[in-house]
Amino acid sequence: MRLSIHRIRPITTITALWCVLVIASITQAFAVTLASPTEGQVVRDQVAIIVPKSSLSAADPSTCFLSVKIDGRFVAAVSASQPVTNGKAPASPNIVYVWDTKAPIDDPLLPEDQRHYKDGKHEIVVEAHALQAGSTRDVIMGTAKANVNLQNRIERPNPAPPIRLAYHYRLGQENDYRVAINGELLESNGTSLTGGQPPIQAEFEVAQVTEDVQDDGSALLRYKVQDNGFAQVFGQINLLGQSGQVFKSVYKIIDAAGATIADNVLSTKSDTKVTDCLIKLPNKPVQVGESWPTSFAMKLEGLCELAEFKGNSRLEALEWEQGLECAKITSKLTGSPAFAFLPSGAGAVKATSTAYFAYKLGKLIKHTMVLEFKTAIERSMITNYQQNAAAAATVPGGTFPGGAFPGAMPGMPPPPGMPGSYTPPAPASSSGKTTTTAKTSVIVKLVVTQELKD
Repeated sequence: MRLSIHRIRPITTITALWCVLVIASITQAFAVTLASPTEGQVVRDQVAIIVPKSSLSAADPSTCFLSVKIDGRFVAAVSASQPVTNGKAPASPNIVYVWDTKAPIDDPLLPEDQRHYKDGKHEIVVEAHALQAGSTRDVIMGTAKANVNLQNRIERPNPAPPIRLAYHYRLGQENDYRVAINGELLESNGTSLTGGQPPIQAEFEVAQVTEDVQDDGSALLRYKVQDNGFAQVFGQINLLGQSGQVFKSVYKIIDAAGATIADNVLSTKSDTKVTDCLIKLPNKPVQVGESWPTSFAMKLEGLCELAEFKGNSRLEALEWEQGLECAKITSKLTGSPAFAFLPSGAGAVKATSTAYFAYKLGKLIKHTMVLEFKTAIERSMITNYQQNAAAAATVPGGTFPGGAFPGAMPGMPPPPGMPGSYTPPAPASSSGKTTTTAKTSVIVKLVVTQELKD
């Protein structure tokens, strides 16, 4: 018995050593270089995590990818091969992943107050993975890390003086705001009913031009919706401005706090209504933590008519956003918009919003509203959307939504008749006749992002 034990041990040891040598020869481990950020660097806002391709020279780029971890939590996988654009591969010497330090952490198990990155030290780890030769399994070929100091909030003296927030209008200046809407249907537990495919999408732009400026800081502003937008609900697509619809200019007198003094003025009055582009600011200097009453008139082209939301805003913090010193303003509001895709209306809708106001420039940089409400949707609509969205993924020329076609806007689904588009069939009974199907209770979540274009 002892003899057999002594015989087994050497064989096991040799086998283990042989496996290590084989794996080492297959993977050819190498040193991954993290070019940016560097150890101890102060970072904020959008952080570019850069790995030179030269540090991955031992790997086949077609099978190699990087995994990015923040504080030990996986956040992204990035291919080492660059996509081909217009038949030519870009000559980038680096692999880049942008860490949005203000985006919520995608972990439903975390408490609500821990789902955002806080200022302070954070660890960034990148791991290079590659497939073993003749295998479908990947191995870690190298690791690099850096500890960084996140500083999104602007340092201020203690005690800090109150800050004056006001718009700075300049004669002849044009600000173009892009408005993007993504809507999802959720079950009561928050699970998507459409597999993550947004059944409601829209995008349009509003031009804001300063026509006159008064001594008190108020201004005459001209608003006009551009005719290059779209709206789609359950695959039914409306190309704004291409079906005889005419967008006219609307003139408003607005004060330095963003409140409308007079709406639809001058001799060019029209029945056109345009969404607010400016949030309401306080009429006096405020400290971080102070609140004020607010309102916002929202119109989502192709989805709902003008509806007023009322509530309260709060100066949450002073933060960096897009390289600018901004006031982070959060709001809680309530309104009753009439959505075109809901025949019975939505009733009272609660909304939360986050806005970034560049107080030195006097400009609103970004404003995001999240609307959630309960309603009833026909089950057949959801089923048809799920089936057609899955089928469209196999259509050459694009997927739904977001297929590519000549002249498409970023993220815009293809119109009917173009590759990747579809028209949902009408619900039918077993006899082939159209019938009214049962409805199911759902939560509609709309994310409306308004951003100042460069």
